[in-house]
Amino acid sequence: MFNDYYKILDISFGATLEEIKRAYRMKAKVYHPDVNNSANANQLFALINEAYEVLTDENKRFRFDLKYKYRNGTDNRPQTENSTVYNAKKKNQDFHYDWNSYNKARYRARDMRESHPVLFHILFLFGMFIGFLLSILSIVGTYLKLWPFVFVITVIPGIILIVEGFNGIIGKKTRYDKFFNWILKRLGRS
Repeated sequence: MFNDYYKILDISFGATLEEIKRAYRMKAKVYHPDVNNSANANQLFALINEAYEVLTDENKRFRFDLKYKYRNGTDNRPQTENSTVYNAKKKNQDFHYDWNSYNKARYRARDMRESHPVLFHILFLFGMFIGFLLSILSIVGTYLKLWPFVFVITVIPGIILIVEGFNGIIGKKTRYDKFFNWILKRLGRS
């Protein structure tokens, strides 16, 4: 259920912070449970408090105004002289926000692994192959004394690549998911 906080406090849509505080004080004097003996005074006062909290907080008010404006899929907001919609209509401009593009952008920003599973499996297999190759070359090269014993340390990145690749293939989150998502986003924009 949609609660119209402007109607609850009896204020206009473009009310200032001072007007909201004044309206809240007036409503609180009438509907406070200590003053009002009705059975639903607590519920009414809680609703008044909720309206006050939402309308005095800048971020909450912005979100509420969006809901208020588009609650039936159209612009239901009262047209005041300061509103952007009023000014756009006055100047014969189209004031339209493309919600579909917003949803598409949200979908693109999701985990790319869900939308490109084959590509991710190929990347993880390639990482496992590089890790395996790095590990084998460092062990065999050290065993055959082609390079010093210290070079065995390169087995560690190889093992990390193998483990992360395996985790990626079976579906667990890996350390490289953010990097792969970044690459895919960049490829998608070009």
